[in-house]
Order: sequence, then C-alpha cells, then structure tokens
Amino acid sequence: MERLPSRSKKVSHLKLDEKTFVQAYEDHWKALYLTCLRDTEDAELAKELVQELFRDLWERREALTIRTTLKDYLHGGLRLKIFEYYRKQAVRIKYLEQHLLADLPHERSAEHYVEGKELVHHIQQSIGDLTPRCREVYRLSREDGLSNKAIAGMLGISEKAVESNITRALAFLRARLSIFR
Repeated sequence: MERLPSRSKKVSHLKLDEKTFVQAYEDHWKALYLTCLRDTEDAELAKELVQELFRDLWERREALTIRTTLKDYLHGGLRLKIFEYYRKQAVRIKYLEQHLLADLPHERSAEHYVEGKELVHHIQQSIGDLTPRCREVYRLSREDGLSNKAIAGMLGISEKAVESNITRALAFLRARLSIFR
C-alpha cells in the first residue's frame, strides 16, 4: 500500500479515492482530534469538528488541490473549523447581549426578565474577567467589528496572536456561560 505524503513531501495534486481517504482518516484522525480537544476542551465538539473536516474533504475531493503536506492541510482546515465555530458562538453571544432584553415581550413574566438581565450581566462580567489583552482584542473584534489584520496593526501584534486571543476569549466565555444552556 502506498503511503500518503503526510509529513515532508508536498502534494501538488492528490487523487482522493475512497482508499486514500480512509488511509488519510486513519493516519490523521487521532492527532486532529487531540489538537481540537486541546483547543476546545470539549470532547463531543472536537469529534464533531474533526468529522466535519473529513466530510468536507470527501465532498470536495474532485476539485481538491493541496499545495502543502496533507498533515498541514488538515491541521489548517481544522484551525479554520475551530475559528468558525467560535465566531458563530460570538455572534450568538453578541445577539443575546444586544437583543435579549429588548426583544422580551411585555407579557413575559418578571422571572424571564430577571433571567435575561442576569445573563447579560454574566456576559459582561465574564468579558471583564478576561485578561487585559484578551479583553481588548475581543472588544475590538466583536464590539467594534475590526478585522484581525486591523487589530494586529493597531496593537502591534501578529494576526496569529489576535486569532489566539480571540480563541482564548471565546473558549473562556463559552465555559463561563455554559450554565445558561
């Protein structure tokens, strides 16, 4: 059986038939899962994101051109999946912050109002508990709507540092707000 070029060889075009796909899955699933688990601290979410990555790889196999090692390609794709997940979570949090109390109908009970107010307070308090750099990057990204590139230029840090701070902030907020699920 021919091994996939996973580490040192670059792949200009990889014919991804079922046999090759299964081999790629077997060779890389565990490492991808452990990376995702470390970044998300959620076993089910890590499994789901890695499965989505391989599903997307299979669905796009006809038009797929990989210009790096398969390992790097998969890990890069996983980073994007994790980032996209946290971006969606941030949108949900922002929606709750901005609309939850305003959208409560007047007929709702006082209990719902208090719960909504408590959630908004908890969100704001959790943002305040972030490290100063994480909080600053989070607010510039989520509240001011600046791009990672703009934030990096403004703060004199790399775009990767911006992404890392956003990922950390979202993971922290997700953990803190899990009691409201």
